[in-house]
Amino acid sequence: MRFPDRLLDRVRDRSRGALLAAALTLAAAAPLSAARAQLPLTTGSWQPFAWYDGAGPVGDPFGGYTFTITGPGTLRVVDTDVIGDVFQLFLNGTLRLTTSAPPSDYVGMGLGTYDGDIEWTYRDYWSFGELALDPGTYQLDLVVQETAPGWDYGQAWIRLDAEEAPPTSTVPEPASVTLLATGLLAAALVGRRRTRAAQRAAQEA
Repeated sequence: MRFPDRLLDRVRDRSRGALLAAALTLAAAAPLSAARAQLPLTTGSWQPFAWYDGAGPVGDPFGGYTFTITGPGTLRVVDTDVIGDVFQLFLNGTLRLTTSAPPSDYVGMGLGTYDGDIEWTYRDYWSFGELALDPGTYQLDLVVQETAPGWDYGQAWIRLDAEEAPPTSTVPEPASVTLLATGLLAAALVGRRRTRAAQRAAQEA
């Protein structure tokens, strides 16, 4: 079973892991987003998140994500590496999604490819979830509800996709249209009178 070097280095660093565990303990007793740095969640690509101390708030990113969308959006989450992890998504402090329970026959098996697109394609083997979003600004916190048996660390994928809000166009008010038509008509009448006056002057000459 192979883990990314980035994840293995974090696990081997015992002193850092101890500090992180203490920080997670404090965070569990406080609001999810209190006094923690937040990362922007960009759209259009899978981004990894990781945990190092069993169930609870994820360790990376420790402060969760923040993002703003101007059109309808979709959040997707899928596990990777070892089957058996289950996640909760909190938006602005409210639980909005708990990912699916993975098939019991596969729990504990390591099938991860570390590729979000592949894991999502075969998501029925994993814990996964999808959430539709309205336009707005969000603080997203991720919590590991359950871990794969025998594993207190791991990683998974999250992806945000959103549509751009259509540009607003200014439609003339009815009164403005009426004024414009009246002005054009007046200009046409004046031009016609000037043409007739010029023709008479030419005839008299």
